[in-house]
Amino acid sequence: RVIDRLKAWFRKPDPITDIADLSGFLGQRTAFIAQKSTFEYCRMRAGLQWDKLFLEQAFVDGIERAQWVAFDSVLRSLITNADTMFVQQNLRIAPDSRLEFWRGIAADCVAMHPPPPAYADLMAATPDHVVDRLRQQLASTPLPPDDVAVEAGAVIFDVLPIHMEHRQLDRDMVVNNVRLNVMRTHEDLRDRLNTEKMQAALDSIAPAPVA
Repeated sequence: RVIDRLKAWFRKPDPITDIADLSGFLGQRTAFIAQKSTFEYCRMRAGLQWDKLFLEQAFVDGIERAQWVAFDSVLRSLITNADTMFVQQNLRIAPDSRLEFWRGIAADCVAMHPPPPAYADLMAATPDHVVDRLRQQLASTPLPPDDVAVEAGAVIFDVLPIHMEHRQLDRDMVVNNVRLNVMRTHEDLRDRLNTEKMQAALDSIAPAPVA
């Protein structure tokens, strides 16, 4: 019914209170941004040639590869920014568990969106890629979330299966589209995060020392 759809539209999103909520939120947003920044861009750029391009196996393979590379890259950015937010919100993770905690979140996100066999190896390595990016963030002055988001956009632009001759002027558009979606996710996480319940969930895994 129309009234039910309207109620659902205006209903406040559920809070993020535990590890399952966090994994579900990040996994869903990663998949959304990956598809929006690859499939939808290519459809827009192809225009009236879209149906013809989809008859070419090379293009189909290219867009599928782009989507999974995008998933890997976007998840790295979202988790890197989530870790920054946890610090800002004084959410404590035991220091010796911090990287493994986020590795587990990344693995959960991948498990929610199993790839086709051709990209199983890439997705199996995604949790390691997330940890590598977090190590970079922790080893130097952390990049602000906006700059982390730009990293993902640059990676995605480079793998889009549209010839460079036809997309070379679109770099800023693609990167900014990814940046805006990553930052929107960051803001939504901040707004929906119930820090008290999340800290209890974190402590149930491995109690963190109180500063």
